[in-house]
Amino acid sequence: MSILIVPISPDNFSAIVREHGPGMPSLDTLLWQDRKRTEETVMHRVAAITGDARLVGFGMAVSGPWDPILKPGYFDLTIQVDPEWRNQGIGSTIYRELEQFASRHRAIALQSQVRETQTTDLVWAERRGS
Repeated sequence: MSILIVPISPDNFSAIVREHGPGMPSLDTLLWQDRKRTEETVMHRVAAITGDARLVGFGMAVSGPWDPILKPGYFDLTIQVDPEWRNQGIGSTIYRELEQFASRHRAIALQSQVRETQTTDLVWAERRGS
């Protein structure tokens, strides 16, 4: 099954997503993120969508006054892939998209968080220098 990586926002969420698993963001999540952002926030969100409109992956790169400890030029990355869809390159594709976005916005560094108990996720992040 083919996967599309597309920009996602509250404006297009309902048009491109028919189904999403419990670990994937909802429309309410995107609306909360939009309420949190300011004019100085630099943000890019993408969704990995199946041909039948199932949200199986999500990514976000954000910089600016999003997080009070986020240094200028640093981008915080969030990457989520539905467990049933892992090991198919979806996370890597999302990462490359976010990395390119951050680079276009003169990122100094990329940062992310992974729980040390999530060993598979930790190994994935370490391979990318996180």
